[in-house]
Amino acid sequence: MRAILFDFNGTLSDDEGVQCEIWRALFAAQGRPLTAREYYEELAGLCDPEIVERRLGPGHPAAAEVLAGRVRLFRERAGDGSTVPAHVREAVLHAAGRTRLAVVSGAIAPEAGVVVTGVGYTALSCAGGPMHYALFGNGGGVMIGLVVEVVILYAINGAGWLALRE
Repeated sequence: MRAILFDFNGTLSDDEGVQCEIWRALFAAQGRPLTAREYYEELAGLCDPEIVERRLGPGHPAAAEVLAGRVRLFRERAGDGSTVPAHVREAVLHAAGRTRLAVVSGAIAPEAGVVVTGVGYTALSCAGGPMHYALFGNGGGVMIGLVVEVVILYAINGAGWLALRE
């Protein structure tokens, strides 16, 4: 195995409840209250700009302010790494001794990066080199210095964590 890539939201970071509460507060401040049910049924899983556009409408004058507020609130509420469960931390540390690791995400860079740092993953010394962090989608980043021939991407389901431990 050359590397393991870990998805961020929903895999490393169990943060959907935090996201929901943040969006609800931000949209309420804009006069467009959002219920938890609406969030989970209509918006969860979409990229941030699309969430704002769907809720406030295309080209809304407060769009940039709402997006910046979401990142700020997420950093405040999850920047300490508290959204990363203990069993996930254990699995990542276990894998770090066996192969190269990377965190990949469509999340906005300041958001995902602060959680990864809060957990201490950026300081991991993995077999074959340091842990890498890459962003796709909202972050627009690229992975540098990690050539991947065979990839295992652990995303969302608990079975992946069990397999990793063996």
